[in-house]
Amino acid sequence: MRKGTLHKMGLGWAQGHLEGIFKPKKVHDLVITRRNPEWKSAFLNKLKQQRFWENRTASKEPPRRVPFEFRYKFECDDSRCHNHQMMIEDWELDALYWKCVDEGNSPDEACRKVKQKFLEEICGPDRDTHFYVCTVLAHPKSWVAIGTFWPKIAQYQSDMLSLFN
Repeated sequence: MRKGTLHKMGLGWAQGHLEGIFKPKKVHDLVITRRNPEWKSAFLNKLKQQRFWENRTASKEPPRRVPFEFRYKFECDDSRCHNHQMMIEDWELDALYWKCVDEGNSPDEACRKVKQKFLEEICGPDRDTHFYVCTVLAHPKSWVAIGTFWPKIAQYQSDMLSLFN
């Protein structure tokens, strides 16, 4: 796994690094756009393969597709940085969206709540937020956010110090 800025990880791609973690200098926005709410048929057929779902007790149906695409708009801590947008493929984001919808919120209200959670809590000023990223098979030079690590700054520092006491 590679760590550093997004620019440094891009250089690592040429050396075979396909995943990494980095701390964005500042997250400016969570950009939300509508997309087709249905899975592409080829992908849906793969999702329906029994081996993916054989241990599920509630349903053997593929998961619902979120009808929106989410992207972080951020800058990294590199002098070459002029802002980035990175697609998010994080199952926790999908779960949060569907939880909001299942609680009776409209799709637009669910998006507003997801955005609020990400910008005010996960990427909030009291958090030491890092993005877990990987490349995409079809676009191997493109990075996608697949998760976040967002401990509270004071708690994180306290836990780290306690390791050495």
